[in-house]
Amino acid sequence: MTPTFPFLMMPACAVFYYRRGESEYSSGWLLAVVSLTLWLGAVYLLGFGWPGCLAVQGGWFGVLYLWNLWRSPIK
Repeated sequence: MTPTFPFLMMPACAVFYYRRGESEYSSGWLLAVVSLTLWLGAVYLLGFGWPGCLAVQGGWFGVLYLWNLWRSPIK
């Protein structure tokens, strides 16, 4: 039986980060490619399951959040 949830979540995360990149950085391809690379790296290099991959995606979201806090001046 094929695990469908991970195969649905991987492109869903890539689309999410593509849209986020389009709205905040004017180019979403880089964020989508990094998201896919992190997902595949977590699966094949680190041996994580889908919960670990979602945790890695959450970490990527946190990194982008902190980057946006750091780069935008406090008013």
